[in-house]
Amino acid sequence: MATNVNSVQTGMQKLADGLKSNPPAGATALVIDGQSVAMADVVAQVLAWVVIYQAASDAARAYKRAIAARTAIEGTALPRFAKIGDVVKSMIGRTSPDLALYGLKADKAPRVLTAEEKAAAARLRNATRAARHTMGSRQKESVHGEATAPAATDPAATTAPAAATAPAAATTT
Repeated sequence: MATNVNSVQTGMQKLADGLKSNPPAGATALVIDGQSVAMADVVAQVLAWVVIYQAASDAARAYKRAIAARTAIEGTALPRFAKIGDVVKSMIGRTSPDLALYGLKADKAPRVLTAEEKAAAARLRNATRAARHTMGSRQKESVHGEATAPAATDPAATTAPAAATAPAAATTT
């Protein structure tokens, strides 16, 4: 059963206030679960519950404020944190075991490619260059002259079908 926490807390507070200021039928004790409990003890117990509910509400609000504050600084804190870590790594050494003293991990060495992987990468690289017609700086030096645009064509001539010639009519004499 879902309950509204705020309404439960408010209800408990009102019950405690009512029992304290205006006990029902002027009673000084209540019989709860077959036991007589002094009115002051009932009020104290209900007020203790109110304190717990209030502490939970306060903690929830404090949590939301803390999350908002953390979110607000992440844009500047995270890049700065990374830069500080990079500076420490450059001072100590990127693979030094002493980095653990600062909560940093050593950089991993790049994975060495096998001969087959290198050959496959070269094939892929060459195919990409061929497909995109890219050239290196030395290849570009050998290209001279100006690029000429292709000759303009008449769009009507390329889109209209050629006129069909009718066969010559046979003449009889």
